[in-house]
Amino acid sequence: MTLTVGTLDPTELAGIARSAVSCPATASMVAEGVEHLLDEDGLSLSERDGVPTFWCHGDAPVAVAARERRSALLRVTSGVTDADGPGGASVVIAGRLTEEQVPGACCADARVVTLTPSLVVVLDPAEDGSTTRRTVPLELYNDSAHRLNEGYLRRATHHANECHAGELVTSLALATGAPRSELIAASLAHLTPAGVEVCWIDLDGAHTRTVWFSRTARTPAELSNLLRRELHAGLI
Repeated sequence: MTLTVGTLDPTELAGIARSAVSCPATASMVAEGVEHLLDEDGLSLSERDGVPTFWCHGDAPVAVAARERRSALLRVTSGVTDADGPGGASVVIAGRLTEEQVPGACCADARVVTLTPSLVVVLDPAEDGSTTRRTVPLELYNDSAHRLNEGYLRRATHHANECHAGELVTSLALATGAPRSELIAASLAHLTPAGVEVCWIDLDGAHTRTVWFSRTARTPAELSNLLRRELHAGLI
């Protein structure tokens, strides 16, 4: 049975909110006197310990609003969907925008804009047109236990498959002893803090294997290190 926002305890609710910010399907934001702050080419949204973070250039509307330290309202729709869970919930975050330059960026005009949450609300629309609104306690939303939330894990998996496909194929070739030319494709799936499923196709067909880490990751940095260090070893 599909769960609804109204049935979740506050800790689960915080996890849903963090997942939505980590892996949004859609995002929109307004500030005092300014609408459509995110309608800008080249602007990207990520999250740092629950803080919505935007990468943009200095004259982007969101950067201008941050320079003036305006209050803003961000709404994201979760890109995490699950037939057994409350996928697709929307999250509204209110807070104040701040701006900083990107140290060491190749573009001197690069900016990082953050929205420090002062209020987090999860919205869950029902089929009858009503909407369940539940406020997420900030201390739970900011809890480090949600660093490796489902949204972050899915986004990390997508990044690995999109940006590091060649490295995955090389790792598989070393682990299996097969010539690299015989490996047609490789990808990750079902990444968790404890392990990852590796999928590949070679001349013998499709294969899947689960690689368990030597320990459970607690932070994004630990997860990244475990993936790099143990992916090849776990396949041997």
